[in-house]
Amino acid sequence: MEKPEFLKKYDLDILKIDDFLPNMPLSDHTNLHDLIEDHLILFLASTHCDLCEQTLEVIDKYTEMNHDLNIVVLLDSDPSSIGMLINHFKERAQFYLVPPHIMNKYLKMRFLPVGFAIDCNMKIVTTHSVQDMNSFQDLIEPLQLEIMR
Repeated sequence: MEKPEFLKKYDLDILKIDDFLPNMPLSDHTNLHDLIEDHLILFLASTHCDLCEQTLEVIDKYTEMNHDLNIVVLLDSDPSSIGMLINHFKERAQFYLVPPHIMNKYLKMRFLPVGFAIDCNMKIVTTHSVQDMNSFQDLIEPLQLEIMR
């Protein structure tokens, strides 16, 4: 069923399931595709929003118990905050400082926080916000099924 005209103007051009992840530069020597192993769990977040803080807490809680995921967080933050997060998470997750306008340019980000589960072919298999362990599990479940094959 086609959307009514008055709702079409609210359609967002965002990355969706089955889209391929753009190869965004993260540093002089690293692009986003370089970080994909057999999967990638990618989060876009900020230290300036309460929902993003919840997402970071869920990532922390999950990675304390499970070290099996390749997690990358693109973070809108100040350098001192990202340094604290890198120090806290150690090898459990990678963090990159990325301003929102760059996230938007490459990843069509329209809101924070958002998570993406990406397979080895650079295809998005799930995407949504993560605010608790259940929503985190929903995000990674398609990858777990694929990895177990």
